[in-house]
Amino acid sequence: MAVSEPVKIQCAGAYSGILTLPSLEVAGSVAQARQLISGRIGEGNSACVKLIAGGRTLEDDAKALTDYGVHSKTRLLVMRTARAAASAKLAAQESRAQRLARLKDAAAAVAARGDGSSWNDGAHEFALENQDGEGLRFDDPQDRKALVMGLALHEQGKQLLEKEDYQEALDVLLLAEEAFEMCNPKHLDMVDNVGLLMIDIVWCYFQLRAIGQLAAGRARLDKAQGSLQRSHGPSGVRMRRLHGNFCPELAIYVRLDLLQGVAAFHSGDSKASLHLASALSKWRRLQVSDESLATLASMGFTASQATRALRFCEGDTEQAASFAADQAQLTKKRKADHTEQKKLRREMRSYGATASGKLVDAAGLQLLESMGFQRALAAEALKQSDNEGQAALDALADPKRAEQLQLAVYLTSATNTSPDDNPDPAALDTLINMGFNRDLATRALQQCHDDQAKALDTLVSWGQAARAASSSSFGDVSSQNGEAIGAAGSSVTGAPVRQTAADAASLLAQALQSSKSGADEAELTPPADESQEEGRDAEAEAELAAVVKDDPLAAYDVDVRQEGLAIQEYLMLLQQQQKH
Repeated sequence: MAVSEPVKIQCAGAYSGILTLPSLEVAGSVAQARQLISGRIGEGNSACVKLIAGGRTLEDDAKALTDYGVHSKTRLLVMRTARAAASAKLAAQESRAQRLARLKDAAAAVAARGDGSSWNDGAHEFALENQDGEGLRFDDPQDRKALVMGLALHEQGKQLLEKEDYQEALDVLLLAEEAFEMCNPKHLDMVDNVGLLMIDIVWCYFQLRAIGQLAAGRARLDKAQGSLQRSHGPSGVRMRRLHGNFCPELAIYVRLDLLQGVAAFHSGDSKASLHLASALSKWRRLQVSDESLATLASMGFTASQATRALRFCEGDTEQAASFAADQAQLTKKRKADHTEQKKLRREMRSYGATASGKLVDAAGLQLLESMGFQRALAAEALKQSDNEGQAALDALADPKRAEQLQLAVYLTSATNTSPDDNPDPAALDTLINMGFNRDLATRALQQCHDDQAKALDTLVSWGQAARAASSSSFGDVSSQNGEAIGAAGSSVTGAPVRQTAADAASLLAQALQSSKSGADEAELTPPADESQEEGRDAEAEAELAAVVKDDPLAAYDVDVRQEGLAIQEYLMLLQQQQKH
């Protein structure tokens, strides 16, 4: 008996493609087709899928497709029922609500970590500055949290605006507005972010053609204008002082004037023409000629650098070239500063957390180092004194306590996780032949960048620390280093400057064996607060951090082509209105 070939049917509508069925003639093939299609369009209930062939609805699942005249040349029209469409819309709304909740929670988590001084502040932190580039200070940490949360959500919203996903952008921007409302107004007056946010929200309403919201958006636009005037100064004098003759904010005012004109138009306000005329005047000042772009390109600037410079300098080629060159240097400096900050933070984390869970204070460390104290020793003193500068200085000035600090430094150094680079094999063999443990010799070479002499000195110093730690009369050296350091010895004063290699290796191995369970768990892992964050939404936090731009002028670098079209559209509408 011959086996029938599978049949392929062309589908259109809610599902467009080829549907392959074993047969059209068997009873129940209607149900089979409906189930296959519902799976492909993501509809969990196949009853919500409507099939039409030749003007007839395939209603009876028990029948064969051929009973409805379906054959290989038939085109099936696939439709979702109203119930299915409603379900899909509800599912989309639920998905969007969940995404918004994740973003809001992630922004709150990032904002709550503080300013980067705590161990568990995480990789994502925000440096807050006013229009003068000065760091903001907060009496109430809740104000900082609210401001950071608002800024992070605003950045995410702007990213969605660039993608022209206006509905989702609006949802996120409204969350940012909610966050800003929880911050003390005196902090908001020092930055222009609230004004920019109000404009972005009304811009979303405009793009979504939500006319009712546009008229009501006039209050937000008034708020935006007040915020910008406070931040930029009357007629932008503060911005002129910060940026010389450059006008980075001009594009923002084009959009503000346009939206004020649109809102006035739909409210029947005669001021609409004044706002639109002002927007058009500013828009013309932002137009960039191809000749000017070519001139800057010949100087080595990229298209984006040249366009921004010419917009900010109102088309003046000479000023634009100077601006672009200055910005390139500033960008380079910001990157270098950022790299240095990350390096410094890694170093501070390597010293461990203070009793209150803070990192060692970098400024305090620099001060103690400038007074002649060894950096690692000063860091240990600050850590044990919970960053109390005078207490750290007192400990460093006391010979006996200084010895305790030195022991803690040695043992921390010996038990710290080293880089993964493989050490120089010849140097490693030499140290092993001298009697040192392979693992310890490897760590020492890694820390000393394969300098065999320094690695030997390091191993000997570790051995001296282990020897002192074994005599058990010093008491606790550091509560952060567990039992191994808690059993520290009386002194290293009487110890020989050089021990035999085997003696040092033996003593250090004993110290490390007892310290692994203590030091590795207490000193080299984050405090309990950080481990409690294991349930945090790292993906959502990374998404927020990814859109934050380390560019103070990015908010003003707006492509005003859409604004130009909208200005022309509403000027024509005004003319038509006046004719009638």
